[in-house]
Amino acid sequence: MSSNSDCPFYVGSTISDPRFFVGREEALTLLCNRLTEVQSSSINIVGHHGTGKSSLLVHFVNTYRQSIGNPEHFVVVYLSLQDAACNTQENFYSRIAKLLETNISSSQWQLRKLRNILRRENWDSSKFNNLFQEFKNQNILPVLCIDNFEELLERSEQFPGEFYDNLRYLVSNNFLMIIMASCELLDIYSKKKQITSDFFNVFQCVDLNDGFTPEEAEKLVRLTNIMGKGLSEDIRKKALKWGNREPLLLQLAGQILWETQVNRKSLRWAEKTFKTRSKRYNFSPKSPFLSFFYKRISEIGEGILWFNKNRKDLQKFGTGLIFLCVVTAILIAFSYGAIDFEQLKSLFQKGSKK
Repeated sequence: MSSNSDCPFYVGSTISDPRFFVGREEALTLLCNRLTEVQSSSINIVGHHGTGKSSLLVHFVNTYRQSIGNPEHFVVVYLSLQDAACNTQENFYSRIAKLLETNISSSQWQLRKLRNILRRENWDSSKFNNLFQEFKNQNILPVLCIDNFEELLERSEQFPGEFYDNLRYLVSNNFLMIIMASCELLDIYSKKKQITSDFFNVFQCVDLNDGFTPEEAEKLVRLTNIMGKGLSEDIRKKALKWGNREPLLLQLAGQILWETQVNRKSLRWAEKTFKTRSKRYNFSPKSPFLSFFYKRISEIGEGILWFNKNRKDLQKFGTGLIFLCVVTAILIAFSYGAIDFEQLKSLFQKGSKK
């Protein structure tokens, strides 16, 4: 008999084994495409708890070499900022350097100057910038996959606006690419913490809040363990219904129903257990209407934030547009004889005085 330890479903932990990672094909394709562009663009992966942000980052780090044509020109590392070791700028820089040193390929490791820089101590922003300058000299793009990025913003005294300005400089000049995961848009966090930097304006958002597609959800409940054993057809239908295309709920439903199947428990027990545990994760299934409503409200919020960020430019544009419309209207009126030359001259003289 199979044991619960053979269960192919994960709840509350990052999926590090590529065999058990499913879904997010569109997001993975976008990450690979952005990675190989001439001017790499950095990305903010956004999603509430249970959408699979961490697993997506780890899977990308583990599999990017099989998805692009020239992996020797990249070194991709994963860092979770829930790690207390990153509570100062020096520790952050040192941790990044150590990860790059560990993950650099054997062919890249032959570069003596790069190797010496990575082994420095007492890191600061100047040494950090020199490191990425050397990577660029060697035609290698470091990619930092940073999880729980909001943890840095909670430490605004240790990581002020100047810290993010320096990261913006490195990203904008293609010294490195950053893929960051957070529960909300970084721009929202920065405003809450009153941290001002253009760094928060350079990221493309990848929103995971919509959940899985029906095809991805089906693929997840069809997962099998290393022995090739999975849920029965009837049990899979239950998992799909309970999970409602939400990654966390699908994993939770799969795990509970696996236990039900292996230990021959009743479906009544499974449903009761699922309802209890889903409340523990502060997560309950959403109807399609609520999912649609949530998405539309989020888009309105993003639009308001964009308008607020670009308010001055929009005011200038609006003023110029109004002036252009007024001038056009006057010229049309003149062409149709609604006003004569003297009236037209008078209008422009009054405008020039103002």
